Amino acid sequence: MTHSNELHLILNKYLKWNKSHAKCFTLIMLALIVKQTCNLSSASKALPIRCLPQSFYRRIQRFFADQYFDYRQISQLIFNIFSFDKVQLTLDRTNWKWGKRDINILMLAIVYRGIAILVVSPMFNASAIRDYALRWEIETLFSCLKGRGFNLENTRLTDPRRVKKLIAVRAIGFCWCYLTGEWQHDRKKAIKIKKHGRLSVSLFRYGLDYVQMAILRLIGFGKKEEFKKVLAILRKKKPDRTRAL
Repeated sequence: MTHSNELHLILNKYLKWNKSHAKCFTLIMLALIVKQTCNLSSASKALPIRCLPQSFYRRIQRFFADQYFDYRQISQLIFNIFSFDKVQLTLDRTNWKWGKRDINILMLAIVYRGIAILVVSPMFNASAIRDYALRWEIETLFSCLKGRGFNLENTRLTDPRRVKKLIAVRAIGFCWCYLTGEWQHDRKKAIKIKKHGRLSVSLFRYGLDYVQMAILRLIGFGKKEEFKKVLAILRKKKPDRTRAL
């Protein structure tokens, strides 16, 4: 997983954590993308790292229990990934049950190309929030975080602080996958359009499948090319192709 080092360096320009914590964050994000689930026990078995899955699972648990998250830094990372200037906001909540426990999460997001980009920590005043209530985009975001990609409801976390940290990891992973799908659609191979005019596959799903494939080819066969391309998207550089972002 040598190339994961470059990924955690890209992310840590904003997170500013020590090397061990930044690496753990990166491995968790990669594992959740590979397994396409927020079940941390399942994700702990996804990557061929030196420690046993049980040890990695305990490390993940400690990470979500103890690691301090500065959500302003994570929001700034998301802003810089997309180069946002003026934005429209949408605010809504999502909820599910785990056993007898109700999990309710309020999410603030930025409207972008028919979807909502999650901002973990609110960065705008109350009047800005009242001005924009674009529900369709954030409902599409919820479907990506839940059944269509990351299966957020599969997490067994119930502590609100830990759930918020998990969503922060998912938010960055979502942005990475969405931008990868956008790059593929705009510059590589366009998604087919259905008769009703909508894409046959969402940009997020298109990118998620590509990022997952890139990780699996890297860890399974040592193939680096696809992973280098998706890293270039996060670095906001052109992947090495004739038609590139």
